[in-house]
Amino acid sequence: MIVSNCVQNVVWLPLSSSNDKRKPRPLSPTAKTEHIRVCTNRTCRRQGSMQTLEIMRALSPPDLPINSCGCLGRCGAGPNVALVPEGIIIGHCGTAAAAARIIARHYEHEDDDATIRKSLDALALRKRAQVEFDMGNFPQADLLLSQAIHLKPFGGLHIIYTYRFCLIFLNSGLR
Repeated sequence: MIVSNCVQNVVWLPLSSSNDKRKPRPLSPTAKTEHIRVCTNRTCRRQGSMQTLEIMRALSPPDLPINSCGCLGRCGAGPNVALVPEGIIIGHCGTAAAAARIIARHYEHEDDDATIRKSLDALALRKRAQVEFDMGNFPQADLLLSQAIHLKPFGGLHIIYTYRFCLIFLNSGLR
């Protein structure tokens, strides 16, 4: 099994089978990921895998399923994330930036620090807008969602626009 221990310097190699004697060829970092699995077993959970799962789901496009899974076999190097069908396992994904960097690669977007920061800031604004929305403070929620959209994040826009539509619907009296 070929894996990476650092998200910033990921070596994109396929998992080799036991009967495959050929050298593995590097995969493109923008290879089409069909879904992502985040280990939420005991060790990875202690290392922050539930937060990683939440952030990845919040930033992912609607057509990229992100699910929890059992142990990926790299206990202690977690939280671990598997990209399927490539067979790539990425370790040490316990920070919001590491999780966002993986999603940025799916979007074939630059994964520089400024881009990651904008997307995480937009996510934080959306979370604050959800709280305001739940409290019935619709003007403040609308302002926060507008600020999130203005940041032009690479992910999670579909969720921001869904909340924005609900605000417009509620404010228009069409209930």
